[in-house]
Amino acid sequence: MRFPSGAAYVEALQNTTLCFDDPELKGASVELDKLHRPRAISGNFASVFSVTATNGRRYAIKCFTREVSDQEDRYRAVSDHLARLDHRWKVGFTYLPHGIMVEGHRYPILKMDWVEATSLTRWLDEHVDDSAAVARVAQRFAEVVAELEHAGIAHGDLQHGNLLVVADGSLRLVDYDGMYVPALAGAGAAEIGHRNYQSPSRSQTDFDPTIDRFSAWIIYLSLVALAAEPALWKQLREDGGEYLLLAEDDFTDPVSSSRFSILLNHVSPEVRLLVGQVQALVAIPPTLLPELKPIALDPVAVRSFHQPTVSGLPAWMVDHVPDVEPVAERTFTRRRPSLVAATVLLAAVLVGAVVLGAMAVVGPAFAAGLAVAGGVLWCVDLAVLYLRGAEATAAREARSHRDKARQEQVAANQELADATRRAATLADAAKRNAEEGRKRRQTIQATHGSELAVVNQEHSRHLAMIATERTGTANQLRQELAQALLAAQAEHVRGKLEKILISESGIDGIGGKLVGNLRDAGIVTAADFDGVGYMVNGQFQNKIAQFHLTSGYSVRVPGIGEVKANRLEAWRKEQEHHARRTQPIRLHDGQLKVIEARFRTQLLQLGTAEQQAQAAAQQRKTVLNQRLSHDLAALDLELRAVTAQASQEQSRHAPVLGRAQAGVERATRRYEAAVREANAHRRITYPRFLAFAVTGK
Repeated sequence: MRFPSGAAYVEALQNTTLCFDDPELKGASVELDKLHRPRAISGNFASVFSVTATNGRRYAIKCFTREVSDQEDRYRAVSDHLARLDHRWKVGFTYLPHGIMVEGHRYPILKMDWVEATSLTRWLDEHVDDSAAVARVAQRFAEVVAELEHAGIAHGDLQHGNLLVVADGSLRLVDYDGMYVPALAGAGAAEIGHRNYQSPSRSQTDFDPTIDRFSAWIIYLSLVALAAEPALWKQLREDGGEYLLLAEDDFTDPVSSSRFSILLNHVSPEVRLLVGQVQALVAIPPTLLPELKPIALDPVAVRSFHQPTVSGLPAWMVDHVPDVEPVAERTFTRRRPSLVAATVLLAAVLVGAVVLGAMAVVGPAFAAGLAVAGGVLWCVDLAVLYLRGAEATAAREARSHRDKARQEQVAANQELADATRRAATLADAAKRNAEEGRKRRQTIQATHGSELAVVNQEHSRHLAMIATERTGTANQLRQELAQALLAAQAEHVRGKLEKILISESGIDGIGGKLVGNLRDAGIVTAADFDGVGYMVNGQFQNKIAQFHLTSGYSVRVPGIGEVKANRLEAWRKEQEHHARRTQPIRLHDGQLKVIEARFRTQLLQLGTAEQQAQAAAQQRKTVLNQRLSHDLAALDLELRAVTAQASQEQSRHAPVLGRAQAGVERATRRYEAAVREANAHRRITYPRFLAFAVTGK
């Protein structure tokens, strides 16, 4: 069945009195767009219109643009099941199989109660900075998911467009096209949900109470992360993006995902823990995914988590980033007595050398040597004083601390690189395990399909042989019944004709002599011949009549020429016609039973053979299905164990990675502080010490 387009529905809804079949909707007003035409909210398979009935009630009318098999049965099953539940997230609806007429044909619609609420993404656009409100929505979402799990049902397409936030902060779920309820077990999924919220390995065959688990983890993680850091809303999401914080490309390659990387490095341990769990889920088959396990969220703590403090930093950074104060540059500030004495002594030696040289007490060479020796001794003495001084000691310690901090930073970076490689290795292993599990599942299913096809082919050939034999037997039965009826009719006609004498026929020109000639030829009644033929006399070129006797012979009757022979033949045909008007049209019961009895045994045997073939094929199918269930269950058990082990390893490694990240952060801060301290001592050098000794500056 071909369904109308969204544009066709827009045209039809311009006259609700004509198009709607539901009495409440007839004459209803439709919300219009800027062009004063019915405003459609279009999706992949439907268009939704806001309609207000004449009684004032408002509805969302869903008009389908694509046919869904057994759609009415699905909605009936969903409606019956939801009627037994008492949860606030429900939205009432009625499926109307002939609800709307478009272009002369009627199509089904879904009449849904209107909810005054906002879609999740639009609500976040307006409230993302209210961390406490976001945390409450995250908590309520977890409660809705728990209610679905407890009821043994699944929405099938949890995503931002199907999650509405009411003014009081409660949630409503809309769009039940893909919902699973127990009555639909084995039916297969009508849809697989929004691609930005579903596991990459989900398919149409995944249709059970677990199909919401992946999307539940994605949505919950996004809400918790936004409650912790609202800035992620603009950092990780494009304007108008059809996702929250993570999208399809993040699930297909989580190791290379920049969004996963940012979230994995988040300062909040709660966010890092959730991200690590969600990243591991990507590699797990949908049927083995764990239930959502919400974390404890303190709205007060969350509300203050990102608020600026007196220092200007967000609250979550106060304990992680110390206040950075400028480090004063270190200089030589006080000349000690020993330094003054050494300088005075040098001056005395130099003055003495000059005086002695000038007075010619000593030679010029000796005086110069004395001055040089004094200078050397002064430099040596100052070198000792410099090295033992507090300023030089502090400078050496600062530079040593800087070098050590650099080594620690290199070691921390190496530790983080090792931890990151280990995390990638674990993620790759989980992905390989999932891929191997998927291939093994496909192999098991393909083998089962091939074996089942062989059984069906052999069964079809066997049934075809039985059907051919049954058809042949039935044809034989019909043929014999037809022959028996023809014989009975022939006997009836012959009996009638045997009673009609030619001598009493009054045929024109057939007198007593010709009657005698006919009798001599064996023709007394209308039953004695069944036709007249002619042969041409070669000499005279005249026709000679020959009567075909019912015994099979042909005879000539003297005195009977072509004209009289034609009269006799016409008379006989007329008598035969009258006789056939009273011939039987069916065999009498006794004769019918005798004939059917001869074939009944054979037909019963064929029926028994068919039943036996059906039973044998069904038995083989049952064995194959049991083996398939056993093999899949064994595989799921094995994969569950492997997945659990991989998840445990990833969970154990997540704190290691977190500590390595924190270690790099601490080592970097220590190194930066050590560099600042070392740079503050850059003026503490021996040449400057010499200058300081002389000038005091």
